Amino acid sequence: FEVQVLLQMLQNDPDLSQKIHSAAQAQIWSAINEIRYLFKHALLRDSAYTMQLRARRHELHQLAAQAIEQVYAHDLEPHFADLAYHYGQANHVANERFYARRAGEQALAQFANTEAIAHLSRALELTAETDYETRYDLLLLRERVYHMVGQRPLQQQDLDTLQQIAHELTAKQRIEVALRQSQYAEVTGVYQTAVQTAETAVSLAQNNRDNASEARGYLAWGRAAFRLADYTTAALQLEEAYALAQEAHLPDVEASSLLNL
Repeated sequence: FEVQVLLQMLQNDPDLSQKIHSAAQAQIWSAINEIRYLFKHALLRDSAYTMQLRARRHELHQLAAQAIEQVYAHDLEPHFADLAYHYGQANHVANERFYARRAGEQALAQFANTEAIAHLSRALELTAETDYETRYDLLLLRERVYHMVGQRPLQQQDLDTLQQIAHELTAKQRIEVALRQSQYAEVTGVYQTAVQTAETAVSLAQNNRDNASEARGYLAWGRAAFRLADYTTAALQLEEAYALAQEAHLPDVEASSLLNL
């Protein structure tokens, strides 16, 4: 534990510093450095924890979360997972959900895929079924992690749920799901489905006057057609993707279109 956080939690105890020192002398914990201490044995820590009444534990977790927010207000990012844990143990659903999502996004950015899935799944558990916008965002993030680690059945489940939710939201989100479905179909070798879902994305994008998404749709369509050895169609779609990407200033799509051509 970090002394700064403990001092912030129990700031009404004038003897806290002396108690910390006395416990160190009694071999309950030892100093790792000036601000961090480690229990000598996990059993000592666990016993101290379980001796607390449940209501007191909830209170202490709430204090711990608030102390972390105050002590590290200038840089909370490294503490998102701790905050999600403490608010969860304090039964503070809204704050746990908030920090679980932030911890999931952080883990995703760091390619800590197992942690990302755990945090995003927890945030989803805490999100109301009728909160379509939040559930959509969380599912899209988790589907991306499943894609990276190759957990295809779970990825498919999230895509199916995303498709259902997207019908309650905007055309842009329906396009996004169609593009993700096309990518999934391509990596799993179902190329005809990849073509169909890419075509759906293009049609929706045209109706929505979304040139950027239309370009991505044509790129997906062209890649899938190439896999089917339909080279004439592939070239046409990739040329459309290239032209639209230039108009929409999408250098990644422009480069991918040229590479595939």
